[in-house]
Amino acid sequence: MGWIPEVDLEYPEGLHEGHNSHPLAPEKKVIEKELMSVCQKRLMEDLNLDPPNSEKLVLTLEEKKNYVVRYKNLQFYLKQGCV
Repeated sequence: MGWIPEVDLEYPEGLHEGHNSHPLAPEKKVIEKELMSVCQKRLMEDLNLDPPNSEKLVLTLEEKKNYVVRYKNLQFYLKQGCV
């Protein structure tokens, strides 16, 4: 048997530099225009495209609220320094 808890996961500021290339805890998220990089916004304008409002699987250093995670993964995230 295993556990699948729902937790609030915090990514401490001290881990951001070391985990910037490969953050932990992926999540599905709608990427709105405000969250896009300058390069992405410029490309959208150059191509006269509206930003898509579809969900994407993303890796971020943001806090995660009500994050559903397998117990073994949670143990790993905690060992890596997440709170």
